[in-house]
Amino acid sequence: MREGGDTGRRLLAANAHPGGPLAADPGMAALLFNYGRYLLISSSRSAPAGSRQGTAWRGVPANLQGLWNSELPAPWSSNYTTNINLQMNYWGAEPTGLAECVEPLFALIEAMQGTGAEVAREYYGARGWAVHHNSDLWAYAKPVGHGAHSPEWAYWPMAGLWLVRHLWEHLQFGSTDSSADADTFAPDSFARDTAWPAIRGAAEFALDLLVELPDGSLGTSPSTSPENTFAAADPSTGTRVQGSAARSATMDLTLIGDVFRMLDALARSLGLEDDPVASAARGALPRLPAPAPGRGGKLREWLDDPEEWEPGHRHVSHLYLAYPGDTPISPGLEAAVRASLDGRGDEATGWSLAWKILLRARLRQAGKVSDLLRLYFRDMETPRGGQSGGLYPNLFGAHPPFQIDGNLGYVAALAECLVQSHRTVDGLHEIELLPALPSELPAGRAGRLRARPGVDVDLDWRDGLLVQATLAARKPVKVLVRYGPGVREAHLEPGKPAVLTYSAHRSAPRSAPTDRIG
Repeated sequence: MREGGDTGRRLLAANAHPGGPLAADPGMAALLFNYGRYLLISSSRSAPAGSRQGTAWRGVPANLQGLWNSELPAPWSSNYTTNINLQMNYWGAEPTGLAECVEPLFALIEAMQGTGAEVAREYYGARGWAVHHNSDLWAYAKPVGHGAHSPEWAYWPMAGLWLVRHLWEHLQFGSTDSSADADTFAPDSFARDTAWPAIRGAAEFALDLLVELPDGSLGTSPSTSPENTFAAADPSTGTRVQGSAARSATMDLTLIGDVFRMLDALARSLGLEDDPVASAARGALPRLPAPAPGRGGKLREWLDDPEEWEPGHRHVSHLYLAYPGDTPISPGLEAAVRASLDGRGDEATGWSLAWKILLRARLRQAGKVSDLLRLYFRDMETPRGGQSGGLYPNLFGAHPPFQIDGNLGYVAALAECLVQSHRTVDGLHEIELLPALPSELPAGRAGRLRARPGVDVDLDWRDGLLVQATLAARKPVKVLVRYGPGVREAHLEPGKPAVLTYSAHRSAPRSAPTDRIG
């Protein structure tokens, strides 16, 4: 493993290896992981509240370039693209112990509830709050383009529903516990004062946006799937044309269902089961069409499953249910997600490569993770044309041009290869260790990763096999711990880390698969 030296030359040398860059220099995986965490720490720091209540000045969230823009005007104005890029900037914060870096995003979400309420009312005659695909430091919430831009990006009012997932994840990862003062801190204060109003308002807008379809189900119409299009027939000539608005994009319905479930869970935990918005969401949820396979076994991107216009499109919005979504999906839907990823292909922009790595990790496809990492670590000194991602000599991620979401998305992607905790069994979180370890990283250590529902995880592995895992929690908690086919139940107490050791064979933990630990 090479250490130090010029990163540009190191990247070029690694890419010259026939086995790929990480086969030549696996230390670069850790370097880029730590670099990504540094970039988020540097570009998303909390700060004192602004000059008036409800502004976004309680720290500035990381934008498309973080802090590091050298161009005027900046690419995409260094704004917040809210149909994937802003969210990806923060995917790695909770699982890598950087929850405090999300505070500026929470401040922006708070401000958006004000601007977004006006937009929801004026544009849709709706309650709640809505944000479209692009925002800025002043929490801009309207559609872009003044009615003249293509609806594939200009019309998408679902950003608020996606952004509130970060509030939900903050709760799921137990991040509110870390700042708890036993004398002054109410454990549910973040849930009640921050998450509840934002999620309730997003659900309220969704309820008003939904329309009843002829079969009695609920859907959205018109509906776009971020920045993607489909093939349609011109009604007057029958000519094949490019369309972007149809009925019920899968992402719309997934986001709405996601927010309705969050609201219901919060209402129950806060004693607000009878809240009228929560009750309405609970009633509407069963009427949302479930995601389903369509053409070629791929997951439908719209309800009516139109033909793809660009099969290799970089956005994979309809796969949100697999990541960052956390609801259980059936083997049939997993197969449809795999087919969709296969159909899209591996080649993509830097941020899209990071999302695909995350999706393949959720599917436990370590081999495909390796394929994508090989593309992600390409050097941008080699001209390839098009939207082909890689790394610049200073290790900034390439869209191209530079966008920080690729760097920050990589942090989340590698963490997801090492630890996953979104699955539950009989109400217990299952923490899965090394679910998608790429073969290029046969040995290593990872410290202070974080798993739901608030468990710090340290890992040590050799020859591609887990040797030891240490789990620690700030409050009493019971979890399931999975490695390969073996599952253990762990009872964790504050100040008493549980150390799990494993034999040299993946299928043979040193204690029985269902042993209780702690």
